[in-house]
Amino acid sequence: LYSIIHLELREEDGNRYWRSRLAIAKSVDGGLNWSMQGNIITQHNEQRAGEDSNIQSGGLVVKDGYMYTWYLDRSSGDREAAVARATLSDVLAGRTNQWYKYYNGKFSEPGLGGRYTPLNEWVGGHNSVSFNTYLNKFVVAQGWTQQVLLFSDDGITWGDRIPVEPGAGGATQLYIYSVITTPGFKENTSGQFFDVSYWGYFHSDPYRYTDTRYVRRFYINESAMSDCLFGWAERTYPLLFAPAGTISATY
Repeated sequence: LYSIIHLELREEDGNRYWRSRLAIAKSVDGGLNWSMQGNIITQHNEQRAGEDSNIQSGGLVVKDGYMYTWYLDRSSGDREAAVARATLSDVLAGRTNQWYKYYNGKFSEPGLGGRYTPLNEWVGGHNSVSFNTYLNKFVVAQGWTQQVLLFSDDGITWGDRIPVEPGAGGATQLYIYSVITTPGFKENTSGQFFDVSYWGYFHSDPYRYTDTRYVRRFYINESAMSDCLFGWAERTYPLLFAPAGTISATY
C-alpha cells in the first residue's frame, strides 16, 4: 500500500511562517504500519511570512504504469492546482526524486521545487481523484462552499462542474476532505456506481468540527455526461467523533 502524506513545517520568526510539502509512505502489512519513503513534491515558490502556501492534496491514482497526484502549487501569487506523476516502477523502487510536475504539455519539471502549469480547476485542494473505469475518465469530488463532481479525459483539463451540494456560501457551510470509493475496486479506481464521502461543516468556525459526515452514492447511466448522475440515492451518516462541539446528526 502507498499513501500521500501532507506535511506542515511551522516556524516562528516574528511572523507566522510555515511550509508544506507532500511525501509518500509505504505499508507492507495491509496498513497497520507505515514507513516514510521521502518527500516527493514541494512548491515552486515556498511561502514567505504571512502567505498561505498550504499544498493540500488530491490523493493518488495509478493508471497506465504511472502514479499521479494532484496538489496546490504557487509561483508568485495565489496557489494554483497542479498535477505530478512518477512511473510505477520508480515508486515501487523507492525513488522519490523521480516525480515530475506537468509543465507546458509534458511531465518534465522535478517534483521538488520545479515549475508547473496551472490546471483549469481547483483539483488537489483536500479532495479525492479517482479513475472511473466505466467512463474511462478521471473524476474528482471537489468541495469548499460547494461540493461538486468534475470529469477529465487526461487528469489535466477538467469539464463543467456538476453540483452535489450547492451550498449557501460563506464559512457557515463548507464541504471538505472528500473521498471516492467503489467497493472491491483498488488503486483509487471507481466503477459504474461509486460513493462520495465528505465532511460538511455548519458553523462560523469550520475548524471546530461541529459537522456531519455525508455519503452519497452515484450511479452512471447511458445518458449524456451532463446527465450521468440521474438516479443517485442519498445516504447521510452522523459524524463518528467530534473534538469540539456537538455532533449534528442527519439521516
